Amino acid sequence: MVEFLSQYQVKKINDRDWNSDVSKETGFMIEIRTENEVVMASIYENQLMSINNNGDYYKVVNGPIEIRWVYDYIKGFDNF
Repeated sequence: MVEFLSQYQVKKINDRDWNSDVSKETGFMIEIRTENEVVMASIYENQLMSINNNGDYYKVVNGPIEIRWVYDYIKGFDNF
């Protein structure tokens, strides 16, 4: 999944430029835990937010992100 997401370019934006109305966008929240840290993010078709460190906001420059691909990828882990 990291390889898939790495194809997208993002640009950091101010929190006032973040469109908080994501009701019309498909997205997901991801949480990755390692031995030393937890990384959490909300990823939508055209923007994403890192929840760590007071939140950083990003606009997807070359999107939209193919959210359907992510759902299909996750479905492959039914026993996960």
